[in-house]
Amino acid sequence: MPDSVRVDQAGIDQALVDRYVIEGYVVIDPVIGTEEIDTLRRAAVDAAGARPEATLCNTGDGSLRIVYGVHDRAPVYARLTRMPRILALARRLLGGDVYVHQTKVTLNTPMAGEGWPWHQDYAFWSRRDHLPRPDVLSAAVLLDDMLAVNGPLLMVPGSHRAPVPLTDDGVLGAEQIAELCHSNGIVATTAPAGSVVFFAGTVVHGSSPNVTPFPRRVLYITYNRVDNLPEPGGDEPPDYVCSRDTAALAPLHADEPLLAGAA
Repeated sequence: MPDSVRVDQAGIDQALVDRYVIEGYVVIDPVIGTEEIDTLRRAAVDAAGARPEATLCNTGDGSLRIVYGVHDRAPVYARLTRMPRILALARRLLGGDVYVHQTKVTLNTPMAGEGWPWHQDYAFWSRRDHLPRPDVLSAAVLLDDMLAVNGPLLMVPGSHRAPVPLTDDGVLGAEQIAELCHSNGIVATTAPAGSVVFFAGTVVHGSSPNVTPFPRRVLYITYNRVDNLPEPGGDEPPDYVCSRDTAALAPLHADEPLLAGAA
């Protein structure tokens, strides 16, 4: 191992942590193989059929847009949230034990995906889910190659450190976005399937519609610190968008393969 690579006791490259602190996101190399990805793709469709109310469709052609709460209905997704390399980095970046606040698969359907406006996730989670602090991040597990042309995740680097006022739904106005993008730039997080993009709950991000024939499916695992639990406040959101299981996650054991048992 080169001397320039610094790792902590969990074997995490300190440069990844430093980059996340500065940019608000970081991409790690593929950690999931082809067979596992195929299983994850199928499991998302099965989960959608098992609980239709936990899905969202595109307004145009009605094609599937999001499947929420997949870790509650597909054991392979539940195990993936505990995959050691993913979980260890989430804990390191958030500075403590974490639980799964939410999972979802977004499809950005070929020739029909509608994309997402520029927004901050935490603004929405703060208002709807009553999370008291932005000690929350998402790990975006790429189920397809994320290309420059198929609606990749677009990040505004460093925007998590900018004084961006939180809006009710997290969506930013045109003037705010223009100012941020001119000062911070925009990065398309292109990477091969099996890679993982970690990004802070306050980093500004979005994606364009997918006008290509190439799929761009992503599993989002939202990790929240166990000392940042939702506070009581009005109506509770459905369990498929705000998990009721807030127990700290333990990593998979060596004898617990990702594809163990039924998907």
